Parts: sequence; structure tokens; C-alpha cells
Amino acid sequence: MFTVWLKDPLHPDLDAQAYTVQVYCDEHGVPIRYRLPLVAQTCYDNTCKPMDVVLYWNGLGDFVNLEPVPGRPLTKTEKETRFSEEDYKLLGAILQDKRSVLKHYQLKTIGAEKDEAVDALSGATQPFLQGAVIPGAVYTTWVLWYWANGDVVEQLKAKTRQKITKTDVVRFLASEDLGKVRFALHMAIESDVTSESIFQTLKVADHNTAKLALHTLEQMNVEVPEMKLVELLGSTSEAAEWGIIDFIGNRNPGPVLLLALKKCMPDLTFIGKHKVKMILKDNLFDG
Repeated sequence: MFTVWLKDPLHPDLDAQAYTVQVYCDEHGVPIRYRLPLVAQTCYDNTCKPMDVVLYWNGLGDFVNLEPVPGRPLTKTEKETRFSEEDYKLLGAILQDKRSVLKHYQLKTIGAEKDEAVDALSGATQPFLQGAVIPGAVYTTWVLWYWANGDVVEQLKAKTRQKITKTDVVRFLASEDLGKVRFALHMAIESDVTSESIFQTLKVADHNTAKLALHTLEQMNVEVPEMKLVELLGSTSEAAEWGIIDFIGNRNPGPVLLLALKKCMPDLTFIGKHKVKMILKDNLFDG
């Protein structure tokens, strides 16, 4: 167990309070799950019924799921209707969405106003929130989203980083779980892993992961084997292919590299071929 310091999203101006998090580790001693029991208010004046839940994250700090404490189900505003199983499933999906529209609004902004587009008072659903909240439980959804995706995330990630060794970083880099790959890429330089360990991630990477891997290679002050990158083209994911081509195109490729790019075009996706054509055109290459 360890302590995290968190501010109540309803009262961010108040001091952070201590909360105890339980850690579950794998056979390597690397955290794979975090558990946080939470009792919290869902409205500013404390007149709402407090929620009593347990929140879970994976070892990478990604929210996983929520469980109500037995005998303390989450409820909606109208006649304190209990959440259904479908409500809990939808709530879990909402809380897993790091890019939720909720991150752009304070609770006062989404407060209820009586009009035809709104449900009930404190449980109102504004039109722009459709799909982002549980109908009839707007406040509860908003508060839980901030508990699940707020300051706690970086503290959980920091705890995982403390536990991870160089061997673990290399193992993460070889994983097919892109979340683990990205987590390890952020630790690659300080962990002093080989450039080859970084390079191998390109075989399974999506666009953002490929960009991060290539950026990491640059930051390691090692010579990036551009010809080896070309050899990967056609065997990576489409998104990684595009990232690799963009990377090569931004490094003033010489005639030999341009010729290699041209030769690999038959194996590329439509977008990949277009990107290579633009690179050849920009470099006035017709070899």
C-alpha cells in the first residue's frame, strides 16, 4: 500500500487529502493493478448522498473499472433509482475515456436548467453531454470522471516507474500491448536500453507509438539507421508505416535512400505510396 494526495474535484482550492492505494504486482514485482476505496460527495453543498465506491487502474495508470460498495449502490436523482448493470457498464466506458468532453467543463457549467432539453434538476443532461454522462446522474458521472482521471494518474504512474527495472523496460518494449510500449519508451533513455530495443517496437507500433519511438531514438544521440527503417516498410502497421515515411522525409534523404524508398513503393499502402511520391517530388528525384 502507499499514499496518494488528491484534491476533491468539487473543491480544488482546498488542500489535498491523503488516500490509501492498494498495489497488486506481477511475478516480476511490477504493479499491474491499483485499488482505491473512495467515499466522496457529488455536489457542492453536501446535500447529495455520498457515493461509496472502489476504483481500479492498471499498472500504467489507465482507469479500468469501478465497483460500488455492497449495500451502497450508485443512484440517479429521480426517486433515487439504482444504477442498472447497463448503467455501470456505460459508466465504466465513460471513465475510461481520457479525452471525454467532461475534461473541458466544470460542474457548475453543466448544472441543470429547466428547459425542454434537460432531464431533471441536479441530474440534468445537457445536449452537449449526450453519451458522456449517465442520464439522471450527471453530477455523479462528472465527479467520478475527475477522480478517475485527475491527479491520481500521475502518482500511480510514478509508483510504477519506481518499481520498474531495466529488464522490465526491455520486456515492455517487446510487448504487443502498445500501452506498455509507450510507457517503456518514456523510460527508455533513463533506463539505458539499446537502440535495437527501441527499433523493434516499430514492428507493432501505431502512428503515435512510431513517432514516439523515432523521437526517442533521436534523443538517445545514436545514429538512426535510415536504410533499416526503409527495410521495415511494408511489414509494419499502416499507421507506423506513415510515421516512418514522415520521419525519413524530414531528414533530407540522399539519393541512395530515395532510391530505396522508390523501390519499396509496391509494398506500401495507398497513403504510404502518396507520401513517398511527395518526398521524391520535394527532393527532385526521378532516379
